[in-house]
Parts: sequence; structure tokens; C-alpha cells
Amino acid sequence: PMLSNPVVRKAIHEVRRHIIAWWRKFGHTPDRIVIEYVRSATQPEVVRNAALARNRKREDIRKKMIQQFELSVLSTTQQSRAVERVLLCRQQKGVCAYTGQCISEKAAADGRDVVSDHIVPKSRSQDNGFNNKVLVKREANRGKSNRTVKEWMSAEQFAAMEQRLGHL
Repeated sequence: PMLSNPVVRKAIHEVRRHIIAWWRKFGHTPDRIVIEYVRSATQPEVVRNAALARNRKREDIRKKMIQQFELSVLSTTQQSRAVERVLLCRQQKGVCAYTGQCISEKAAADGRDVVSDHIVPKSRSQDNGFNNKVLVKREANRGKSNRTVKEWMSAEQFAAMEQRLGHL
């Protein structure tokens, strides 16, 4: 009764009706309820299934990392950050983007002397995505502040870093 939009009210009623029918038929609530947006419902089944498969694979990788590095004692936020650091470490083949020093996956998971750094500072780009981050040694990141890597490093240092990361 509080919803002013009759279409939304009807959609919620239909979902509720289906859940109750499931409950009556099987004697328990469903394990999972998936509600698709119109834009994804209009996509071909092959595309939807591929997206679902990618999401499940990512979730499996995440769960294996949590198990492998014993991260289950951490909060979900801490787990997410640790998994992100390990993924960055793998993407960079265990090399600090700024110095070229080795970073082990265990060190990345623990966060020992490593941090994920924004390539273009978040305050300038508002981009907190995975593609705007690199894993670096904590001491190598000191002094970067609110600058891009190119603004922060000398031309020689930047050229060396580009060459070092060119294989990735």
C-alpha cells in the first residue's frame, strides 16, 4: 500500500506469489532467488549463461584464495582487500610496479609491506576499479601523494617502469 507505482506493486506481488507457490510445492523456501533486469532478460541465453559462468568462476577463485591464505578469520572488507592484492600480484607476475622487487602472493594476502595504489589518484578520477590499481611496496609508494605515476617519477624512472611492465 505504500508503493505509489502500480507496476512496481504488481511486480512485487507476482514475485511474492511465485515464492509462496514454490514453498507450498516443495515445503521450503528456495535456496536462491534471481531477479533479472529487463536489459539482461532481453539478452540471448548464451550471453546470460556466459556472464553467470564468469561470475561463478570469479567467486570460486575468491573462495580458493580465502582458503589458501586462511583469510576466513578476517572481516569481509579485509578479505576483499586481501583477495584484490593477490589478484594484482598475479596480474603483475609478482613484481612491484614501481621498483621491480618481488612480491609473494602470501605477502600480498597478508598486506605485509605492500599496498594497492591508484594509478590515477581516486580523488582526481573517482575510479576505484581494479584496472586503476597496481600492487606496490609500501616504501616505494611514499611521497606519491595526489599525483599520477608519470607526474611523480622522473622521466628515466617512468621509462624504466614502462619497460619493466611492458610484458604484462
